[in-house]
Amino acid sequence: MNEKDRIVITKIEKIVAKVDGEEKGNAVLIDSKRALTVKHCVEAERVKLIFPNMGYKAVWAVPQLTGMGEEEQFVLLELETEVEAEEVAFEALQLFPGDISGIYGFDANFFADGRWSKLRFTGTVTQNENRVTDLLFDTETNKEADFSGLSGSPIIADGNIIGIVAQQNTEDGKAIAIKGISVRSSIEFFRANAIPVVKKEQGEYQQQKELMFGDHCQVRTPVTIAGIQDLQTRLEGTYKEKLEKTIELHRTGNVNEAWDRLSRQITELDSDPCIRNEIKAEFYYRMAIWYLEDKNSIAKAQKKFDKAMELNPELDGCVFRAIKQSMTGENACAEDLLEPVNTVDKFNVYLQICINTGKIEKASEKYLEMDDVIPMNAGSCYLISIMMLLQQQYEDAGEYIDKALAKEPVNPFYHLIKGVIFYWKALPEDMCRENELYPSMLMTGILHLEEKELLTSAQEEYRQAFQAAEQVNNEELTKVILNTWVNALSVDGSFENDIMEPLQIIQSRYPLNVTAIIYRIQRKMPIPPEVTVEKLEKAAKKESNKIGYVIAAIELSIYQHDLKKAKSLLHEYRALFLKEKHCDYWYEYIARTEDKKENLQKWEEELDADTEVEEISKNRLKCMFLQQDSDREQELENLLQANYAQTTSRLDLLNLITYYRGQNNWVKMLEYAELLVNKHLDDYGMLYQIQGLVELQEDEKALEVANALEAKKIWGTEAEISWDKMHIYRRMGEYDKAIAAGEKVWLERPSEHIALKLSELYAFNGQESKALHILLAAEQQGLSSVTIYQKISVLYLDADKANAWEYAQKAVEASGRQPGILLWALEIANRTGRSDYTGQYLQEVISHKGQHLLETKSIEEMLEIIAQNRQETEQHTQALYDGKMFSHLFVDVSKSTYAEYFLRQWNAGNMVPLEFGGRNYREEQMTDMKQGKIVLDYSSCLLLQQLGILSNLLESMRTVYVSGVLFGVLSEEIRKIPVRQEELARANYRTMEKCRDLKVEFVPLEKPEEIAKPDAMQRLQAMREETAQHYGAKWVSGDAQEAQIRDTEVIALLYRTGGISEDTYKQYGTEIAEGRENIIRELEQQVQTLYVDIDILEKWDEYNLLAPIARRFRLLSDADNYHAIQDRYQEILDKKKICEQLEEIRAILLQYKGNGKLVFFPMTEEKDDMVYTNMLASGLKQAEKQKIPFCVDDRTMTGYASVGENNIYNTFDLLQYLYRSHKITREKYCDTYEKAIARKIQYVVPDTEYVFYTLSSAGMDEAAGRLLETDTLTALREYVLSALEMNSFLQKERIEHVNIPEREAYILCLHRESMELIQKVWQSGMPFEKKHAVSNWILEHFSQFAFEYGDYIGEEGKKDSLAIQLADLLIKGTHITWNENDTAAYYVWLDSWMKPYFQANPEMNERTIKHLGQFMDAFIGQLRSVKNPDENRVGRHMFAMGIKHMPEQYREALLQNEEIRQLYDEVYNVYAILLSEKTAVPQDRVNHWEKQILEKGENDPMTEEYKGVSYTISWNYLLPGYPRMNIYWKEGESEKEMHFLLAREHSREKDDLSDEFEKLRKEKVLEEDWLFREDMQKMVLPKSPEYFKQYYDCETGKNQTTQIAQALPIEIQRGEMAEDGMEDNHNPIRLLHRLERKLAIGSTTGDIMAVITDLFSYAGEESREYGMLYVLLLRYIWQLFRNTEHYCDNSPENLMMWSYLWADQMMSTMMKLAVQYPAYREHWLRGLQRMLGDIKTEGLHNKTKQGDPVSPETVNLYRICINGTLQLLSRYKVTQQVASQTIDLLLEKYPEWMENATYYREGNLTVKSSLITANAMFTNNFYEVVREVAILGKCTEKLCDKERRVILSDTRQQSLREILGEEKITPEALIYLLLLTREPMNEETQTAVQHIIEKNVKQNAIVYEERWQTALSYIVQELPEDFRKWYEEHELDRIGKKLCEHELTWEEAYRLVEIVADGWEGFVSFWEKNVDQLSAEAKRQIADVIGSLQYVAPYAYLDRLRKMRIRLEISAIIHV
Repeated sequence: MNEKDRIVITKIEKIVAKVDGEEKGNAVLIDSKRALTVKHCVEAERVKLIFPNMGYKAVWAVPQLTGMGEEEQFVLLELETEVEAEEVAFEALQLFPGDISGIYGFDANFFADGRWSKLRFTGTVTQNENRVTDLLFDTETNKEADFSGLSGSPIIADGNIIGIVAQQNTEDGKAIAIKGISVRSSIEFFRANAIPVVKKEQGEYQQQKELMFGDHCQVRTPVTIAGIQDLQTRLEGTYKEKLEKTIELHRTGNVNEAWDRLSRQITELDSDPCIRNEIKAEFYYRMAIWYLEDKNSIAKAQKKFDKAMELNPELDGCVFRAIKQSMTGENACAEDLLEPVNTVDKFNVYLQICINTGKIEKASEKYLEMDDVIPMNAGSCYLISIMMLLQQQYEDAGEYIDKALAKEPVNPFYHLIKGVIFYWKALPEDMCRENELYPSMLMTGILHLEEKELLTSAQEEYRQAFQAAEQVNNEELTKVILNTWVNALSVDGSFENDIMEPLQIIQSRYPLNVTAIIYRIQRKMPIPPEVTVEKLEKAAKKESNKIGYVIAAIELSIYQHDLKKAKSLLHEYRALFLKEKHCDYWYEYIARTEDKKENLQKWEEELDADTEVEEISKNRLKCMFLQQDSDREQELENLLQANYAQTTSRLDLLNLITYYRGQNNWVKMLEYAELLVNKHLDDYGMLYQIQGLVELQEDEKALEVANALEAKKIWGTEAEISWDKMHIYRRMGEYDKAIAAGEKVWLERPSEHIALKLSELYAFNGQESKALHILLAAEQQGLSSVTIYQKISVLYLDADKANAWEYAQKAVEASGRQPGILLWALEIANRTGRSDYTGQYLQEVISHKGQHLLETKSIEEMLEIIAQNRQETEQHTQALYDGKMFSHLFVDVSKSTYAEYFLRQWNAGNMVPLEFGGRNYREEQMTDMKQGKIVLDYSSCLLLQQLGILSNLLESMRTVYVSGVLFGVLSEEIRKIPVRQEELARANYRTMEKCRDLKVEFVPLEKPEEIAKPDAMQRLQAMREETAQHYGAKWVSGDAQEAQIRDTEVIALLYRTGGISEDTYKQYGTEIAEGRENIIRELEQQVQTLYVDIDILEKWDEYNLLAPIARRFRLLSDADNYHAIQDRYQEILDKKKICEQLEEIRAILLQYKGNGKLVFFPMTEEKDDMVYTNMLASGLKQAEKQKIPFCVDDRTMTGYASVGENNIYNTFDLLQYLYRSHKITREKYCDTYEKAIARKIQYVVPDTEYVFYTLSSAGMDEAAGRLLETDTLTALREYVLSALEMNSFLQKERIEHVNIPEREAYILCLHRESMELIQKVWQSGMPFEKKHAVSNWILEHFSQFAFEYGDYIGEEGKKDSLAIQLADLLIKGTHITWNENDTAAYYVWLDSWMKPYFQANPEMNERTIKHLGQFMDAFIGQLRSVKNPDENRVGRHMFAMGIKHMPEQYREALLQNEEIRQLYDEVYNVYAILLSEKTAVPQDRVNHWEKQILEKGENDPMTEEYKGVSYTISWNYLLPGYPRMNIYWKEGESEKEMHFLLAREHSREKDDLSDEFEKLRKEKVLEEDWLFREDMQKMVLPKSPEYFKQYYDCETGKNQTTQIAQALPIEIQRGEMAEDGMEDNHNPIRLLHRLERKLAIGSTTGDIMAVITDLFSYAGEESREYGMLYVLLLRYIWQLFRNTEHYCDNSPENLMMWSYLWADQMMSTMMKLAVQYPAYREHWLRGLQRMLGDIKTEGLHNKTKQGDPVSPETVNLYRICINGTLQLLSRYKVTQQVASQTIDLLLEKYPEWMENATYYREGNLTVKSSLITANAMFTNNFYEVVREVAILGKCTEKLCDKERRVILSDTRQQSLREILGEEKITPEALIYLLLLTREPMNEETQTAVQHIIEKNVKQNAIVYEERWQTALSYIVQELPEDFRKWYEEHELDRIGKKLCEHELTWEEAYRLVEIVADGWEGFVSFWEKNVDQLSAEAKRQIADVIGSLQYVAPYAYLDRLRKMRIRLEISAIIHV
């Protein structure tokens, strides 16, 4: 462990605890309340933690195990008591092989002390990214053999906790490896639990002092002349030649040979005394100079120089002196010793000294001085070249080195310098520095050269220099050349392959070469084993380049993660760094290796104070110190920016770029990359730009930059640019272009990587064959690998299973049979029918040493894992159904495929909710579809295709964007979906089919009563044994126990009995175990039935033994297994169908890709294992980027209206678009909707057009006035119902981005559709009756009124919402249609259901009126904004027409508004809208025409023209005194006309009160149907009351009875009676008067009885319609009188008599018209019924009330026809015969009149008043007069029985006592009680009645018939409240029981509940409680009835009724 680890030792030891439980282990404190351990250490719900280093403190903790999977993982422990914690950090550190870590914990010996262990990291456990246990440590070198019990111990590295020990791997009882869980792999766990984590994975800033590595890697050889060429002594002949050749050897680099030769020559010269000393001196002088230059030996050089001077004192020694003094430093201007420079030798030395001492300017001046004076030799050119190179005059330097080479072509020095010149020319200008000669190593390789060909040229020169040096065996020069070569090529990363040439030479020759070692470290290349820190340390001690070896040793220590060693070297050699002027490097390394913050701070302070380091270097170094402190991140960034601001150098700019790149701050990186390109003119900065733009997903800009860089045609960038473009185009989804770019890379640089990339691109592009071909080509080129083989295998999988398996095997072998690859190959084996390999491969994986990819689990453990997985799946599924999880994410986390998820549901016809219920795009909102572009999600591709409109959509659009990986996903899904081991499954199915044919019985498993087997397998065996016993069978199993039968024994029996052949017997491999013969004998003699395991049946089938065995035995087997095999086979068929469906989609998409309509969008999201979520997210970004709509079919996604500014659509929005834009026909549109509804795709609000189409196709039940649902309409209704039933998954609560809950939004959308539907219905050509029925259906099943709505807005809000919808329906009539009749009919329909609703809910009426006024105000505001005059006029007219026909109370309420009143008046006074919008004439013009025609005679026409239309106008009398104006004109070929009444003052006649005039009026009223036109009802009555007063006026006493008596309900005196032959107009009053006259004049019995019979028939069935028409007309006229202004002030008696009078006259006119037009009668009757309701008798149950018996308001046929007849017979004392026959007629033909208490009530108790019209004809009680008549007929005995039932006795208390004493109440007694309770009762009577009812109710004595329960109910209503409540509860409970026991039908129960329930609460509660017991058909029927109650029930019960209706209908659907 390093020093940081040691610091935390004490802290770690304190916070580690023992886990004291069944499992031993450790835990580590996180803070005072929490600890951390691993899962298997804490199986219990509570665990005890013991802290030994806290005095054995014990604390209980609770493991947080929720949501744990099967994998080992971290577990958080919540401590029940706080513990003192230490501050120790968790770090997300990535370890590398060889890294050392420590662990501390307590082992299995619970009483042992904690122990520290040191472990070496060897790598990750597996490539499976989902596996948490990811650390593997080697223990083989550790002296400890057992690590058991250390689970949960912390793993420490870098001073922090980086993981937790999970388990040990053992072999032969000894630990061989430790597995751990890293913090890094579980970062989400730490984040979720708010545990701080130190993370050091961001891009680390690598400080670059000068981009160059330093002197220790540079070539620092001083410049030499390579041998002085001039000779001072004049040598001749042999000596001259010898010396020149020796010098030449030296000059060309063959230094060793030159020295040897020179030494020999001097020896030879010294031995020859004849040779002149001057010659010898020349040779000694040369050696002296060489000692200086080559050996750096001044002493030896001086000796040789002295010898030379001794031999020749005249020798000019200035060259030696100058060189020596320059080297020793004794003369700063040693070059001046050479003056005068008069020879080339002096000139060359002069330049050499100046260059070596940095006096380049002085050298340059001498060069300019001597250029034309001294002839230059090769050495001169070489030196001048170097001088110019140092001055950055590279072109001139090149010219001079070429001159040198021209003179000496193989000189290695010259080639070396030429290479250096090429190098500096290749570098960017700002990277070139004056006085820098040789290249230095680039540390990070981040420069990219534009002039790469120059570096290639340099490389060639280095190669020639190396070869030349090799030829002369100059090892030192060779080193210099190789170092220079490596350094030069390090400048550009693209030369990494080229650099290997010199690098390998160095490594083979000089293993400890500093340059090679540093380069390998910087490039993270393997370090040769012979290179060690120790060897480098030794080299530093004995070699000259000490600093180089020290730095190499430091770098290697850091590289090997031995920071301790690196720091040791730094401190040991700090003086050397100081001496060599390399303090800056020392600070750099200390910053990289120091881990103590306080030490770093100290060194940083020292750096600040160090004067040896220049300021800019300090700043750069300080950046490294800042980088080590995460708290100083901003300071680091600021300093980096300041450095660049100060220097503006490329170096500091690249440092900034590198920093921001590491921080993933791509915006900043781009900013500085642009500076690199634009300011520093470094086009390679464009590569950074491309990277930044790609990371920012600005692919278009990245492509633009790539194209610009490509256009520059910079050598060596082609492949890199093509690679970038391939990546960009791939991201953009432009696969054709990406493939083209990738193919360029493939041709230039074929590699495994590019082959895989191209294969992927081909697959994404839908080119599967090419994807395979490129991989096969890679294999042929020798680029095969495991991955290549795997990809080829997968691509072959569908087309060629043999090849797929072949390549799978190749992958296995190429991997060395790695377990992970074996597992993969196992899947391929299953898919290719090679299941024989699966067992082999699986066993290999399980038994593999070292990597345990598969764990062995017990059955119990597997069941637990299954339960956990099921729980997770259920949670995800619930979230999906709740609309809280994207389907894409659901599929991703389920590790499934989207196609299978979707199509499996589709094919089953039961979909997960697919769409958000609150969306409903309108056509006007979909304007963005006009651009013809859309992004299509995969979900929509699937749905569109299944609905059959994918091609239609693709055809209709210009461009459809789909995911760039769509084709790849489709192909992958097609490969993934098929069933594994399909052939085996098919074989199993075939076996089961044979079994079925052979009558094998499959029976369920029987469970023993007591089963205590702990093991699941044992329990299963016990159940099989129990099942065999249950069926009297013997169990046959492959591994049968003692008492069971083995399969081989069955085969042996068959063989022995001749049932099978010997060959089959032997093939089966039958061996009978010892002692089992008795089993075979039992089998033969006693066993008839066998219970056989499924696998045995399959084995028998394999050997063709099923049939012979089935003939011998009755065979049974497990039904569960049988069904599992059947299901498996069905799964094969289902998945095959899914694959076929995917192929269809793929084919269509490929077709449209081919014609350019289908375009790929880039995958901007590429998170692992999130394929479908990535597709969704990328599609959203594409839509936002392109500003086009996005289509997706996901409920969560479609809950959003838009992405950015663009709409989100679903398939149904697109379906609507296709239809509205005429891309598909109406039939196709509706067929598609029908298909979607059949598949139950929720939650879609069906479109108006489809619903209208479906409704239009429905028939009518004319009699009931209801719609007859078609199957399609029923399906539609049930679809909406299932969406809105309360158990549906529509969200009931509001979610954040939606204003209202989803369910409420769905209903709101539904209501909006319903309003449009109603408008469409009333604008259609449907018959009125069907419009009524269809509109009712819409409201009952397709609107807000049908469903509970508005919980989120509170009760008041709900009421207001409902009132708004009602007001909307009212306002809709103002613009629903142009046709006035349709508008009027609409309001008639609307009023027909609104009226009863508002009667039950008057408060809602008031609210509706309020909102109606608000709507009208808004509508008027809209009208004001209509600028087009014609449109404005049309709108105003329709508005006014709607108000005109609106129900009166709403019209009157609206007209209270002055502005509305004004507009209304304007329309009806200013405009005359004739028939259409084309024909309108201003009112002033009409007024003018009116004045003109009134000046003319009646029917005298005139012609006027207006706006080009000719009008003919005239006037005539509609009726006398009623002039009207007539206008005629033409519209096209059509003749048009309009008539309207003129003001009466224009009449030229006086008011006509004659009967003739009124006759005309009545005829006109009926002919024009003014009875039912509200605006013309004023014409129904005479204009003045005077007309009636001339006949009858009670105030004046006027009574012209002789003229009107037949029509009035009063008796007539004999003298006033009219003659017989009076008009028969079916007025029963007239008929009553006819009877009166017959009686008065003594007509015959026959005549009298004929009239009586007719009278009775009006109350019966024969003539009831006439009687009903009369009574309805009478009441209608009575209401008109009371509501007409100039009549209502008259007395009630006058109005009553006038009503009878006018009704009589109207009946006369009606009957005359009905003769001519028979249908009129039915029309009038139905019309009056609609207006007034049906006519009923007052009924049995009404309480007696005050009123006049003849009042039209209460009069009825019974009272007129029955009581009136009997009263006349009694009054005239008729004959016995007439009286008797009348009684007989009553009893025989109309017995109910005598028996039914209803009629008794009608005749006797209904109306009582002291104000009875005088001489009224029907005032007496029925039973009084019927008795009087019976007495007259002497037949009272006929009445006795009848009377007893209904007539109240005077002795009431006695009667009540008698009834109470009876065993059970009789119907007669019940009627008696009813009649009794109709009158006021005293307390005594009330108590007696209560006791009678209570007794009989408790005894269930009252018959369950409607009439008796009705009577009982009305009796109870008159009793005390507490009794009423008891009675209601008791009876409703009894009815419910009888209903559930099917003793009552639902209809009977419904009527009874209506009777018994005391109001709505009891009624609703009863059905809520009992409806579930009904049959499906009954539920459907009663649902309709309950639905209709919504319109009459009080508001408080609406929601409950709706819920009940929905519940009933849903239940009925489920039953079906």
